[in-house]
Amino acid sequence: MWTCVIDKLDLLAGLAPAELERLREISTLFMQRKQFFGIYEMEISNEVRVAIAAQACLLILNRTASHETHPYPGWSSIILYPGPFVTRHNFRDAIGVVHEQIAALEGETSRSGPIVLSWEDARRSATAPGEGRNVVLHEFAHKLDFMNGVSNGFPPLPAGMSVEDWSRSFTHAFEHLRHRVDHHHPTPFNSYAATNPAEFFAVMTEAFFQIPHHLREIYPHVYEQLQRYYKQDPIQRRPPVVIFDGAFFMSHDEKHRAHRVGWLRAAVLGANDGIVSTASLIIGVAAAGTTQENILLAGVAGLVAGAMSMAAGEYVSVSSQSDTENADLALERKSLEQNPMFEKKELAKIYEERGVEPELAIQVAHQLMRHDALGAHARDEIGISPNGAAQPVQAAFSSAGTFTVGAALPLCVAWVMPAASQILAIAISSLFFLALLGVIAARAGGAPMITGAVRVTFWGALAMALTAGVGQLFGVVS
Repeated sequence: MWTCVIDKLDLLAGLAPAELERLREISTLFMQRKQFFGIYEMEISNEVRVAIAAQACLLILNRTASHETHPYPGWSSIILYPGPFVTRHNFRDAIGVVHEQIAALEGETSRSGPIVLSWEDARRSATAPGEGRNVVLHEFAHKLDFMNGVSNGFPPLPAGMSVEDWSRSFTHAFEHLRHRVDHHHPTPFNSYAATNPAEFFAVMTEAFFQIPHHLREIYPHVYEQLQRYYKQDPIQRRPPVVIFDGAFFMSHDEKHRAHRVGWLRAAVLGANDGIVSTASLIIGVAAAGTTQENILLAGVAGLVAGAMSMAAGEYVSVSSQSDTENADLALERKSLEQNPMFEKKELAKIYEERGVEPELAIQVAHQLMRHDALGAHARDEIGISPNGAAQPVQAAFSSAGTFTVGAALPLCVAWVMPAASQILAIAISSLFFLALLGVIAARAGGAPMITGAVRVTFWGALAMALTAGVGQLFGVVS
């Protein structure tokens, strides 16, 4: 039984024969001392017991003295669910109000209580090193952490280890990860590690044994501390693996600009409209042969009216979009509550149509819905993404503000230039402003700058030419 189970656990690949024999001794002692209980018809077979024990005892393989008779002392039970389980905990907020928190978990433990595990996740993580996650290692790392009395990411250190070095290495890495999470940057490890130092220690333990090359590359000092703490060097026995978590692939700072599309569209539209409409209005009025005061008055009136019109138009338009999105989300939320299995199949079908194998599509849909069911359907079924979510107030202010700035440019030129050269000066300066706007917008969006400048300038020049022609026509007629 031992050999059959061990051969299936990728986590143990590369251990020397002497290490495997030592692991077997500790695991046997572990199974003698711990009781296993199954919930919801979860069958506790010898295979299940050996798989859990071997992974748990890997953490203490070189930390347990040969004369010790009780691995992981102070508690006695392991509870296994077939899959993720639901927990309810009460917590008190900052103002003293008690709330009930309901969550679906893969694992849970406490200082002296049992370890609770999802067998589905424990079995998968033991054979999928590329995910960098292992719920058994995670929960048993918490048990080691609790050995100092509290779970704070600071377990009792072996003799010879420096408390200062441990604190400095883990604090620096934890703050780095938390900074990336707080600023919504891609993270090199499971973002759950940024919850608190205890979770960081547990997640780093998972990475140490599952993806040691990746951990040493990202946080070399943390790897060194864990190497001394566990008295193992997994890099020597594990080859580099491909990291399957999308966040790992994005740990480099690739400068995508899709998140700017919403405000950039409104800003460019406002500035362009401000320059073109105000310059065209001033040129048209000036071409009709009116006075300097009337020209400036028309320009100011056009600026105010245009800014208010842009703000109102953007707000109404984007609000309508937001209402539609919210209605779709409400409908999807209701459908998820009433028929989650149908929704999972529907999501899997979408992935199949994109080229994903049917079996894998079901797995992807299951994982995404377990993490954020509504978010998964919003993105892939409805087409609503966080980057493209409607923001009416932001669009209104952005459009009105940039319209005002754009309109003020030709208005200032009209104010300082004499009447004789006013039309030419406004036309030339406005074309320059439009070209500059095109360059700035293209640069902000990562598009070719020359193309952006030419496109904006051409249509602006056409609008001003037509307006000047109309103004001159009315000036001649009058």
